[in-house]
Amino acid sequence: FPPRSSSDIEIARVMKKNNYHPLSCINFVAFVEDEIGLMGSYDYAGNTGYPGRLVKIMINNDMIGYVASSNTSTWKVNMVSYENSLDISDKAKSLCTRYTGISYTNDNTYFNRSDSYPFFLRDCKTIFFISSDTYAYYHTLNDISTNCNFDFCTEVTKLSCALLVWSDTPEL
Repeated sequence: FPPRSSSDIEIARVMKKNNYHPLSCINFVAFVEDEIGLMGSYDYAGNTGYPGRLVKIMINNDMIGYVASSNTSTWKVNMVSYENSLDISDKAKSLCTRYTGISYTNDNTYFNRSDSYPFFLRDCKTIFFISSDTYAYYHTLNDISTNCNFDFCTEVTKLSCALLVWSDTPEL
């Protein structure tokens, strides 16, 4: 599976290409050890609260490179939301409709199984994007980039970028 940070790298590339100068500091982070207890994200979230450093929003892209169908009209991203971030979820839904060719669903079943969860526990506004389709090759020898759908990944990345730019306001 391609690195989770590939969408982050694309967002950073597009921002630089378009000479975007954010009002806030943007950190693109790839976490480790999510499969054994979210160790990397717990550590990072635990160290972001020192004086003078505030995380305005955490956008988590996890397993966004797979959809089962090649029919683009059926593509959906699952927006896993958290109770302290319903405004973020509402905005993400609006931006998804406006800037992408995919639709969305909201299934919070696995809200505590990805890197966004430790940030939620620290009362950080967060949202977690994941494909709504179960990845058929998860943790198998066929878990390779040729089994990913980069067009779908691009659509979710557009959504993340739009949400990131929207969140870069003094009001949030």
